Formats: sequence, structure tokens, C-alpha cells
Amino acid sequence: MTADVIERAFEPFFTTKEIGEGTGLGLSMVFGVVRQSGGTVRIHSRLREGTTVQVYLPRAIKGASTDSAQRLGARVLAGARVMVVDHDPDVRWITAEQFRENGCTVTRGR
Repeated sequence: MTADVIERAFEPFFTTKEIGEGTGLGLSMVFGVVRQSGGTVRIHSRLREGTTVQVYLPRAIKGASTDSAQRLGARVLAGARVMVVDHDPDVRWITAEQFRENGCTVTRGR
């Protein structure tokens, strides 16, 4: 990536791809989730060699109880209608399955 591209990489809808090849939401979504979690994201790139995106998240002080968290999530989601949309069919499938396991009615889009 050039310095100009790195500077804009986290902007929503910014892409260097051709029309129809990408939405430019990937890194902006990563950035948003990481910032909401109290972390940061850094990009290191060398032209024609490659790019590394590093995600730094704060360490948890106390571990979450997986069983109770899953039960709560299943109760909250049970009966919900969800549409799963992603360009990657594998991501669509696994995400839809996870929602179904929690009692949701799932529609998959492209």
C-alpha cells in the first residue's frame, strides 16, 4: 500500500478495487469494532512486498463465563429473524448456522 492508501484505509467505502469487486467496508468495520473495544489497529506496508494489519485489544481482567453468556445469548436471540449477508459463501453459511443454533429464523443474502 502506498502512504496515501494507508491514510484512507479505515474510511468507510474507500477501496482500491474495481467497481463490483469490493465495498471498502472491511477495514473500517475492523477499526470500529476494535476502537469500541478499547483497542487500536496499525498498518505496516511495503510496496510490492506485502501489508500487515495488527490489531491490539486490551487484556480482559476477568474471564467471561461462557456457559451463562451462551445461554443468555440464546434466550435473547430465540425467535429472532436474521438476514445474513456476506460476499463469501463460507462466511454466510457459518454465520447462518450459528444464528440457527440459537433459535433464529435465518435468510441468507448475497
